[in-house]
Amino acid sequence: MTDRDAEFLEYAAAHRGRMLRTARLLTSGDAYWAEDLVQVALTKLYVHWTKVRREDGAARYADRILVNAFLDERRRLWRHREASTDRLASPVVPSPPHW
Repeated sequence: MTDRDAEFLEYAAAHRGRMLRTARLLTSGDAYWAEDLVQVALTKLYVHWTKVRREDGAARYADRILVNAFLDERRRLWRHREASTDRLASPVVPSPPHW
């Protein structure tokens, strides 16, 4: 493990809880989505860690990544939540082939 990795792991361990609380606020309490957002943010932060750690702006950068990841997910059209209902969908009966 390099010094860079050890430094990042120390930062991630110290700040992950704060990031997770922020992500849960953004996602209205959705714990799974919040975990995903934190993972995305930490991954992007790791990629830029050499630059960010020198500027001493890791917390601000991580928060910005977290918010941007949240907004990106909200914009995706395919991310529609399924709604539970008490009715089952009607089965689809295939029509016979027309020869």
